[in-house]
Amino acid sequence: MLFDIDPASLDERTRLIEDLDADSVDFLDLALLMQEEFGLRFEHDEVLELFARLGRFLLNQDSLSAGSISADELDGMATQLTVSSLADFIISEIALSS
Repeated sequence: MLFDIDPASLDERTRLIEDLDADSVDFLDLALLMQEEFGLRFEHDEVLELFARLGRFLLNQDSLSAGSISADELDGMATQLTVSSLADFIISEIALSS
């Protein structure tokens, strides 16, 4: 079970980092789940780019590139990364890969 939490206890406002204490291992697991569940395909070296795309999506910025997320941008992502925003991001990634 991802994040070691009962899915029934989540709602769309649950924040992955601040409420669930998600860490980098959790996000790697999440990337693998996205591949398995939704057919999104990326190589291991593309995971940084995936998280940069997530950052751009959450922060609505075009300036983020792979590996260049600042501490301030990460803080912004932490407050905005909710279950709902992650679902929206997955939907947008599926649309892009179609």
